[in-house]
This record gives sequence, C-alpha cells and structure tokens, in this order.
Amino acid sequence: MECDAISQPELMLIEGQSSLRNPSGPCGSELLLAGDVSGVILVHAIDRDYFEGFEELKLPIPSIEEEIKLIASYGKKTIAVCINSDNKDFDTQALADQLDLPVVNPIFENVVPIIKVIKETILQ
Repeated sequence: MECDAISQPELMLIEGQSSLRNPSGPCGSELLLAGDVSGVILVHAIDRDYFEGFEELKLPIPSIEEEIKLIASYGKKTIAVCINSDNKDFDTQALADQLDLPVVNPIFENVVPIIKVIKETILQ
C-alpha cells in the first residue's frame, strides 16, 4: 500500500463499512484479508434485530459471539467491541465480562479501554 510505504505509520486504522454478513454486499472480509489486519474492533448494533434496509425480509443480525467466531475463522482476533446504541444505560461491563474483551459505547463512554487494548496488542 502506498500510504504504508510513504508514511510508514506506527498504526493504521481501517474503517469497515458494514457487517461481514450484511446482505447488501461484500464489505468486511476483503478488509480483514487484503488489509492483513492485526486486530479487529467489532462495532455491533445492539439495538437492531435486523439488518438496516432489510427489516421486511427479517434478516437477523447475528449475535456478537457469532460475529467474533466468524472473524476468527478468517484468522483474525477481535480485540474489543464497540456498541452502536443510543441507550446510555446499556450495561457494557456485563458484556465485557461475558466476552472477556473491552466493551464500550463510544457515544456515552470514554474510549480509553479501546486505546489501551490497541497499545497492548498491536503497538507492543
């Protein structure tokens, strides 16, 4: 990648555009593989039951655990989870304990746990 060759950054963040299983088309696997990512921060729309734009087809959004397993099947490690939710009362700590991963709702919570895990796992 030209950016890497010219800038030689210590860290590159690659923003995904959609879920790995989004029915609107391929979005994530190419980034995981072609980008040769060192870790994944999974963003999950916890308040939605179905993929946006496909509600009438009732295409369910897989659970966070299923998405983490799918990411692992590509040989990539999920290092943290961000919750996409307008619910400021969502219990991210309970989910973090369940997954044994840092979990934050970046709309309402400090993202320091995400920065910390990036430093510990990728920038070591």
